[in-house]
Amino acid sequence: HCCSHSGSSLLIVPDMTPWALLLFFLFQPGSLSDHRRHRHDADVQVLPSFTRPLRNTAVALGRDVTLSCEVKDLGRYQVAWIHLNHSAILTVQTHVITRNPRISVSHENQGTWFLHIRDAKEEDGGLYMCQINTDTARKQVAMLKILVPPNIIDEESSREVSVSEGDDVLLECHASGVPPPTIHWTRENGQRIAVNRTFSVLRYEGSQMVLQKINRRDMGYYLCIASNGVLPPMSKRVLLEVRFGPTIWLPHQLVGAPLGQTVLLECYVEAFPKALVYWLTDKDEVIQSSQRYTISEKRGPGPYKTHVTLQIGNLRRDDLRTYVCLASNPAGDARASVNVYHAPVATPQDLSSATTNPPSSSQESVAQQADNDQDGEQDVAFIVINQDKKDSGAADSRTVVCVGGAGILHLILHILLLGLT
Repeated sequence: HCCSHSGSSLLIVPDMTPWALLLFFLFQPGSLSDHRRHRHDADVQVLPSFTRPLRNTAVALGRDVTLSCEVKDLGRYQVAWIHLNHSAILTVQTHVITRNPRISVSHENQGTWFLHIRDAKEEDGGLYMCQINTDTARKQVAMLKILVPPNIIDEESSREVSVSEGDDVLLECHASGVPPPTIHWTRENGQRIAVNRTFSVLRYEGSQMVLQKINRRDMGYYLCIASNGVLPPMSKRVLLEVRFGPTIWLPHQLVGAPLGQTVLLECYVEAFPKALVYWLTDKDEVIQSSQRYTISEKRGPGPYKTHVTLQIGNLRRDDLRTYVCLASNPAGDARASVNVYHAPVATPQDLSSATTNPPSSSQESVAQQADNDQDGEQDVAFIVINQDKKDSGAADSRTVVCVGGAGILHLILHILLLGLT
């Protein structure tokens, strides 16, 4: 509270102890001590003054800070420190008035007076006054700013966000701190942020980030990072999930092998949430793992990819049929087929004939190799067809050494051509 006393303003703190009130009264201009000094002041007209202004100070939260007040010709006058925002007298000369145990005072030859604050807290910030108790109080004021590192406000920030593929999405991140923090976004995996289908950035500035027409490749963790120059910066992980129905890719749609051998069928599935994947027969019967059938599943890379295989051991004639890879999740389902056929083992004579004799009307050799894989994998079809034309009425003999998925069209074409001839 403030009141008038001998033309000067008084600062009275309600919870001051009697000893503090006494010191406070003695400190004020116009008090008994001042009256005792009147005759001395009449003879000596030099009054105390400040030698330099108080300096505004900034300190990080939790650090120690010292304010200094430089005076000259103090004589019998006294120096006090006051926290104006709290209307509180902190110290008078070497006496600590406040009950705050983190406050202390010291001086150098009564010329420089130091106010020490340990373990600075946010409430310590504000205006501080250094005052000399002359008849008309002399005073200086400075600002103490408490720097607060960033703190992300969870209740105002995104956590886990789930959207359908093709939708727009808003990610938010808000933080407090002194000075106010700036916010930027990055992807945890280091990839670029696709703001839309034509524009992407490594770093997105701002507390709100809008991503347009979300794609499954946008799925993953995003990092919101708040910084204001006060260490440490603060970060938060925000998970973005993109829901979509299954899609299937088969590296081989036609697989041939000799009887008694092992055949491996592969099925690559993309879906989120994760799809349930089954292998079916051409009669829609679910295939279970057994002595001859081995089903394995491997996740990744990424949260939405799955690689499923069906291994058929000791191939028999009743295994020569169509197999279906079926994938299903709450967003939909998909299926794709693989045909398994019998490919006899080529004899050394067939291979020698195919590689050493040039093609003729009585013997034709065809070799075709194809590469196609959008992900850079190699899908090879190598076909060796040996046709012996003998006398009229003799049967043709054809040997297929190896056939891969991409070679199916080549195989059909060559069989048709050989059949025509």
